[in-house]
Amino acid sequence: MSKQDVLLRRLDREMRARKEAELISEKKISELSRINCQLEKTLETQKEISGRLKLRTQQLDTQTEQTEIERHARSILQNILESTIEYSIIAIDLQGIILYWNEGAMHNYGYEADEVVKIKHIQLLHTHEDIQSGRMRQFLDTAYQQERAEGIFECLRKDKTEFTASVNLNLRRNDAGAPIGFAIISKDITESKIMQERLIKTNQELEQFAYIASHDLKAPLRAIERLSGWIEEDNADKLDSQSKKNLTLLRKRTLRMSNLIDGILQYSRAGRADWDIELVDIKNLIKDIIDNLNPGKKFIIQYPENPPVFQASKIQLEQVLSNLIDNSIKHHHKESGAIEIDVQDSGNYYKFMVKDDGPGIEPEYFEKIFEIFQTLKSRDTMEATGIGLSIVKKIVESQGGKISVESTVGKGSTFSFTWPKYPKIIK
Repeated sequence: MSKQDVLLRRLDREMRARKEAELISEKKISELSRINCQLEKTLETQKEISGRLKLRTQQLDTQTEQTEIERHARSILQNILESTIEYSIIAIDLQGIILYWNEGAMHNYGYEADEVVKIKHIQLLHTHEDIQSGRMRQFLDTAYQQERAEGIFECLRKDKTEFTASVNLNLRRNDAGAPIGFAIISKDITESKIMQERLIKTNQELEQFAYIASHDLKAPLRAIERLSGWIEEDNADKLDSQSKKNLTLLRKRTLRMSNLIDGILQYSRAGRADWDIELVDIKNLIKDIIDNLNPGKKFIIQYPENPPVFQASKIQLEQVLSNLIDNSIKHHHKESGAIEIDVQDSGNYYKFMVKDDGPGIEPEYFEKIFEIFQTLKSRDTMEATGIGLSIVKKIVESQGGKISVESTVGKGSTFSFTWPKYPKIIK
């Protein structure tokens, strides 16, 4: 074999070896590339898992914070419930078994918590009369049907003494909304009730005194009026014009004093809670007031076509509207004018408005006109007692309403007051 052939074979072997090395290298590169792709995918997956873990950690941290806040809030609420002495806070199940008993309940009723919780029925705290009459059962039924109920009860202490309590009953529900029992909040109002009874008695005595005083005061006034009239008749040819004028002025003064006494008596009775509640048709009520005031054709009085019909103390509502309409007529600066009455729905109240086109009132007198004995005109120019609007204010506020005035001098006034849709019934 020649040297040339040997050289060629060697070159051939080297070429094959180089190709094999290149193939191996390509395979390794391909394998490395594949491994790299897998690593990249693994890293992406790890990042995603890490992100999820971070988010979940944040959520757990937030839940932990919320749980801690809720736990703290519950702790505060528990402390409040436990430490409240003035109010008895009791929880019962639907059968009436006591489940919760705070310190206030222990203070007011005399029982320790371990004497009643999960042992005693709520009837333990009520009188035999309320249980036998079914009043207590009806109270629970009302709270079940209407979610809550309020009432005044005579309650029993552990030593069998009685006290008067104001009781609020609220239906309790579970997370699914199903009724599971009642929460009871009560307060001993025995002293308040005694004070209220004393106040009622005092008011009755004052009213009786006002009635007797008015009768005794008006008797001499009537005598003065009659005597002045007789003097003028008997001496008609002897009295000069000034003397006659003085006798006329005397009779006006006695009339003013008589009206003032009547006004004081009306003020003492205004806002009383014992007026009868009846169904009041506002349209008919306004018509009756206008007929009684008899403004004639000088004043045009407008009112709604379809005002409400509702339960109210007709006598007191009539007195308020009558006073306001009469004031608009009496204090008008012209012989004729227009008065507009309106009624609007205002939630739990009706809002009444009496608007006129009279002389108006200056802003500094908006509050003063509702004070007793206050008038904006001299009593010598107009016979007024200054009691009318104070009576109106007293009646409106006794019903839980409010009265106000809006006015512009020369452009008239609007008196507005609210009246409850549902009257307060004092038992």
